[in-house]
Amino acid sequence: MVLRKTKMTVNATNQKPVPAVRPPYLFGWALAAGLLFNWLKPLSLFRTRPPGIVFGLALMAVGVGLLLWTTRTLLRSGVNPRFKPVGSMVTSGPFVFARNPMYISFALVYLGIAFAANALWPILFLPPVIAILHYGVIRREEKYLEERFGDEYRKYKAGVRRWF
Repeated sequence: MVLRKTKMTVNATNQKPVPAVRPPYLFGWALAAGLLFNWLKPLSLFRTRPPGIVFGLALMAVGVGLLLWTTRTLLRSGVNPRFKPVGSMVTSGPFVFARNPMYISFALVYLGIAFAANALWPILFLPPVIAILHYGVIRREEKYLEERFGDEYRKYKAGVRRWF
């Protein structure tokens, strides 16, 4: 496990990242809107429901597993996953493979629910969700982490992809 502790000082780098919208709400609102649209004007992914249920459940299982792994890794490293100031960089667990494994898990669960519901609308809403996540959350987090950890974060960022 690679974990770097850095003493926190009182300055601009000690601020917490402020997302434009909290990611769980972003995904939840878009999913709810997509399912509502699908209820009002159904657009199906498959002719019959069973393929979507099987694939959807598999995506949800992978997403929940990744979410649990990510949360456990953060908590074991002493990092609160709820947009709090961080005292250390986490580069172990799923963070070895991607810089944003929690957001990947949200997207997998979102897609799993859309597939299981055989609903195209939520999938059509996903690109704007990803754009808002990228510009309104991830870029702000990356700026915060660069200010907070400097070259250490830039080196990590250069070696680990944002997404898988």
